[in-house]
This record gives sequence, C-alpha cells and structure tokens, in this order.
Amino acid sequence: KKVKGRTVVMVAEEAGVDPMYLLRIEAGRWLATDQTLEKIARAVGTTLQDVKDLIEETSQMTAEDLMQKIREV
Repeated sequence: KKVKGRTVVMVAEEAGVDPMYLLRIEAGRWLATDQTLEKIARAVGTTLQDVKDLIEETSQMTAEDLMQKIREV
C-alpha cells in the first residue's frame, strides 16, 4: 500500500519501525504505543488521532472491504 506516494517500507523506515509491524498495526492485529503511532503519524504527515482513527476503521473491515480500500489508495 502507498501512503501519500510512499510505500509502507518507506514510511516504516522513516518512522523507525519494521514494515511488517506497521502493516499489522494498521490491520489492527498488533497494538502500538502512542509513541510509536506518533512516529508513524509524523512519517505520513498526519496526526496521532488520524492514525488511531484509521486503525479503528480498518480493524472492523472484512478482508474484502480492506482490499478495496487498499486499491483506492
């Protein structure tokens, strides 16, 4: 998935986290501290609350809905 023209790997590197960890956080499979979420938010140019909202939204999606959302980005 790309975020603002950057790949997950690029965002993860900028945030200082493993790309797979970032994907698991986004999918709601792993919990992250606010400190880690803040780093991710800064890496994509958004707020901590926006990141938390995205995690909440995607964690409640079916796999099909999640794949559709990924294709739209």
